[in-house]
Amino acid sequence: APTEIYTLSLHDALPIFIGKKHSSIPVGNMMKFLFNKKLKKVWGDDREVTLVNQEILNNKPVFRKLIAEYYREMAAALQEGGPTLEIGSGGGFFREYHPHAIASDMLQVPGIDVVCDATQLPFREGSLKNIVMRGVLHHIYDPILFFEECERVLAEGGRVIINDPYISPFSYFIYKYI
Repeated sequence: APTEIYTLSLHDALPIFIGKKHSSIPVGNMMKFLFNKKLKKVWGDDREVTLVNQEILNNKPVFRKLIAEYYREMAAALQEGGPTLEIGSGGGFFREYHPHAIASDMLQVPGIDVVCDATQLPFREGSLKNIVMRGVLHHIYDPILFFEECERVLAEGGRVIINDPYISPFSYFIYKYI
């Protein structure tokens, strides 16, 4: 069976379709709608930004609850019977919903098992059952190369589960003020 690509979005998704599976367009940049003064000082994909994102998740209970709902849905969509890799784990807490997930990021930050680039995964062909990511796809410089890499490392029937933000007037308000 071909690799299944799922994206999950509970709010504000701009739908498109890939084959028979529902998807959503990766639009926007997570940093733009967090509107945290600390982020303005450390813009970019670096260790400090990742640590600030962790702090934001821990200090914004409504935002954390929203992300927790995304993680619950992602965990419920996993295929059984093999390892799950989370890409871009740095600021998140997916392991609270899937304790055996392999946490990866491009940066060495607390809680990361594997430091790697999503377009060059350090796994054998067919060795993973699931790849999950939240708020990461829009950061990947070559998404086509990433999806080719997913095809290489996923086992037969493996899944890619993606949740990526969509910026709208409604989401702008939520992320800025709540």
